[in-house]
Amino acid sequence: MKKSLIVASLLAFTLSTAIANAQPPCPLADNETQPPIKNENCKGRPAPIDAQKMEAKKQEFENKLKLTDEQKAQAKEIRLKGHEQMKPVFEKIKANRTEAKSVVESQLTDQEKAQKLNNLREELKVLKKEARDIRIKNMQEFEAILTPKQKKTLEKMKKEGKENFKKHHPKRPPCNPCPPCKKDCDCDKK
Repeated sequence: MKKSLIVASLLAFTLSTAIANAQPPCPLADNETQPPIKNENCKGRPAPIDAQKMEAKKQEFENKLKLTDEQKAQAKEIRLKGHEQMKPVFEKIKANRTEAKSVVESQLTDQEKAQKLNNLREELKVLKKEARDIRIKNMQEFEAILTPKQKKTLEKMKKEGKENFKKHHPKRPPCNPCPPCKKDCDCDKK
């Protein structure tokens, strides 16, 4: 009798602890126009876009650089042109990822899947490089409208941003530990 009571109480305690510590599920968006909600348990999900925060950050950026009204108008034009250039690239990237998902779910052999996925990865690399090139070109156009003093301020802001990113995003360890090898490395000395 005592043993069964102890076992029952331990089971109840374990169950209640597990339920209390359970992570809440990631909330889903109600419709396609509302982005998914992000919480600390939902890794990889984008946070909802907050237009007010974005506008405040844009204002802060413009104030730090002390942009004139003419420069603000030129920057907006450059930004809109960049969005138009990026739109087809992003559509291709989205189509590539959709196709990769359909290949994974298809009834092809593993070898055929691997071949198609490798081709899609190569296409994705090219598309990402194209997007990066567009961003670099747009940044160069933006920097061309700045005065030398504003350029120095922008470089300082970039440096601070990189340091802040490194502080909040530590370098990830390698996926697989280094196997002991025959080369002169320190993997066998660890």
